[in-house]
Amino acid sequence: MKPTVYEINTTVLIVNTVNGGPSWHDSANLVIVSFGGTVRRRRKALGLSLEKLAERADLSPNYLGTIENGRRDPSLSTVEKIADALGAAPGELLGGIKSLSPAGIEAARLFDTMPADVQESLLPLLRTLSRRRR
Repeated sequence: MKPTVYEINTTVLIVNTVNGGPSWHDSANLVIVSFGGTVRRRRKALGLSLEKLAERADLSPNYLGTIENGRRDPSLSTVEKIADALGAAPGELLGGIKSLSPAGIEAARLFDTMPADVQESLLPLLRTLSRRRR
């Protein structure tokens, strides 16, 4: 029987109906599916095809597709390859930065590349803009 997949606030739940009631998969499977979904969203946001990302990560497109679909449990070295190919930190793909949007993550990365004096000038401006938005 094919499981029903629900995505709730980027957390994926997989439910198998067994004898009319739900049977929840273990949390490890949820993390794998969530990781794969995050990879797919990032890849599409960057305008990359599955083949292009696979080439950048030195993986086969078929293997990468099974990761995106949550059917494979990638090793840490594979997670690192995919993260590098997407220009992301592995923790970002594993849910380490949940409160930031992709644009927020990009802004943080850009901020980190700036000299300290530029960062010091920008922080008060960002704080002021943030307060006005609330």
